[in-house]
Amino acid sequence: PVYCALETVPRYCRCFGVPLDDVRREPLIDEPALRKKIERSLTKLFAADAAGRERGDDNDGAADFLAQWLSFYGPMEERLIVGAHWPDRERVEALLGNLRDEGAIIIDYLTEVAAGIEICDRENLERLLRMLRRERRPAFEPLGIDHLPLYLAAWQGLTTSGDSPEHLQNALEQLFGYAAPAAAWEEYIFPARLSYYNRSWLDGLFQNSDLVWTGRGKKKTSFCFDGERELFRERAPDTAEALSVLPSLIGRFSFMECAGHAKLSTDELTDRLWELSWQGLISNDSYEVVRRGAYHGFSPSHLQRDDPAGVKAAFHRWESTRPMAGNWYVTPAGDDERDPMEEQELSRERVRQLLRRYGILFRELLSQELPPLAWGGLFKTLRLMELSGEIMSGMFFEGIPGIQFIAPEALRMLSEPLPHEVVYWMNAADPASLCGVNLECLKALLPARRDSTFMVYRGTKPVVTALRNGAALEITVPPDDPRLPEYLSFIKTLLNRDFKPRSTLRVETVNGVRAGESPCVGALVGLGFTKYYRDLVMHRPYR
Repeated sequence: PVYCALETVPRYCRCFGVPLDDVRREPLIDEPALRKKIERSLTKLFAADAAGRERGDDNDGAADFLAQWLSFYGPMEERLIVGAHWPDRERVEALLGNLRDEGAIIIDYLTEVAAGIEICDRENLERLLRMLRRERRPAFEPLGIDHLPLYLAAWQGLTTSGDSPEHLQNALEQLFGYAAPAAAWEEYIFPARLSYYNRSWLDGLFQNSDLVWTGRGKKKTSFCFDGERELFRERAPDTAEALSVLPSLIGRFSFMECAGHAKLSTDELTDRLWELSWQGLISNDSYEVVRRGAYHGFSPSHLQRDDPAGVKAAFHRWESTRPMAGNWYVTPAGDDERDPMEEQELSRERVRQLLRRYGILFRELLSQELPPLAWGGLFKTLRLMELSGEIMSGMFFEGIPGIQFIAPEALRMLSEPLPHEVVYWMNAADPASLCGVNLECLKALLPARRDSTFMVYRGTKPVVTALRNGAALEITVPPDDPRLPEYLSFIKTLLNRDFKPRSTLRVETVNGVRAGESPCVGALVGLGFTKYYRDLVMHRPYR
């Protein structure tokens, strides 16, 4: 039996091609007087329905009727719809296809126990997903904003420094698509995550995997796998300009092969190669070429044959400023022609990469990201991923004005105690740093986002801030704090790192007082500093 309102009977009969005489009518209340009223009403309703068809309204209303019927149910298998009321399979499939195209229904595997394709009214499905999301959301007390730097440091591995190529690989994969100054990667990003970093490890990844680097503006680079370039670029590059210096769109070419093709001096070619690199049009299969370029500011020097050290030494200095390491190639153009489904999946992969990097996402946190990873372009995708249950939304840290999205594994981390006694350091421009992030509650607590500033934390508390590359130290703990030498040990990393180590570090002031007269002078001397007039100086050990 079918239960329906009296006024829908003519439409029901018309949809299924059933004459009124073939329909057995049974009122819910068995009263003879009621039966007579129903018959009179049906006669009038069918007459009005026939008059409407005579006026040219030949729409049988089947799609509307089916949509209304589905609105009373949740996800339902298609076979049940056909078997229950719609014996004409071809007709119902056509109607369902029209409703799907109009966005009125969703057709997919919708429930966890689905045995086949299911159909559901779109608004009903959205209500069910919201209910499910609320049910699955665990109770969580938001953490204070002072816990956010510790969480990000722990998530990105700054609190558990590794010491192997595998640890470097894990750290690098988290940072895929992040644009940083080319030298910063080996000066302070990798050293903050690894207790020991050797640049040969990065070279090994370039040789043994599909790892590539791409220019992201002047003297900035990012990393990713070769097949994932599209995640991090706004549009396919115009490769025609690259042919001015490289012989072909395919193949890899040495510096001298490029020089022979471009008919430029080595000075001009060096400048041109770097210019095209920063635009993302070309790249090199080695990071050694970037490393050497960073030593000389990516500028060529001129050969001085009257160099006091001799012509050979002068030639080596001249050669080191030319990007001669590795082989140059044109960055693959990729494909800008994607259908909406492909574009949506690309956006999902971008969100997943950001979640690998941060675990939690909110508008202000993404201010340092590339345009394809910006909040505005991904917000719709974040909402869709929330509806699907892949991520959750809510308030996880206080002091953040807008909505926050979080990965389940990140929420599990926040549900456990964070390592409040761990000591870690980072540069103010590190990907894990909140310096420069537009959160009012942090602006007064953090220094400006400059790569000449370093910060040391114990858990949630900043204990040392080194400004002007260490020339000015701000120490927030007493001079007799037993862990003060540990807080200051990052200075040795700056002197001993594998790439561009500092030859000398001079501390001029500590908390605004001349370093040699500071109450912290004992801890600094114990670390290896020596007094030099009113300053304290530490030299890199001779190797």
